[in-house]
Amino acid sequence: MDVQLQRTSEDGEQAVPSTSDLSLPVFKLSDLGTAGLKRWYRLYDDHILRRAIEPAVEVINGASRFREPQLIMAAMSLEAAGHYRDPLRRPRRTLAEQIERCLAATEHDWSAIGTEAGIARAIAKTTNDLKHADRPNRPNGVELAVITNLAKLVMRMQVLDLLCIPPKVKQGFTRTNAVYQVVEKFRLNGVQVLEDGTLKREV
Repeated sequence: MDVQLQRTSEDGEQAVPSTSDLSLPVFKLSDLGTAGLKRWYRLYDDHILRRAIEPAVEVINGASRFREPQLIMAAMSLEAAGHYRDPLRRPRRTLAEQIERCLAATEHDWSAIGTEAGIARAIAKTTNDLKHADRPNRPNGVELAVITNLAKLVMRMQVLDLLCIPPKVKQGFTRTNAVYQVVEKFRLNGVQVLEDGTLKREV
């Protein structure tokens, strides 16, 4: 379906996303059901969660084919989702802390890449290295590719528990190529995430 965000773009028909972008959906509408759809509407009433959803929709809808803005928007989405997940909604938490909450919420085993804390720091560090001109190092193409794809995957997986998707459907998605390929790219490129968020590459 066409996606329009009134707050972030002018009214008008937007291009439908490429079918290749949506070939491995997290779940089907039939998995959501009437109760799940009602829950979605209730969740979307929360302005903090909307701040997580809208950048995610922009990425999925193909707002940019460049990895840099994709990563920045995915990180914005994860930061807002992490804040939403914080029971106390504490201000001024680090980006890495918010992303780690999102990683934990997936209940997925990320150990082939690194620890949840290390991965969260890596996504945050790569994002900040892009955003801030005073950073001495800019991520190279390989680092940017694997981290961007990982951030987008974690972002997509947030809906699984938020919408109370059945465990069987959730487990089914984690076994798809959508997850496997993201993790496998780290191995194929010899990239390992260290605990401090540094990306170590074995050539």
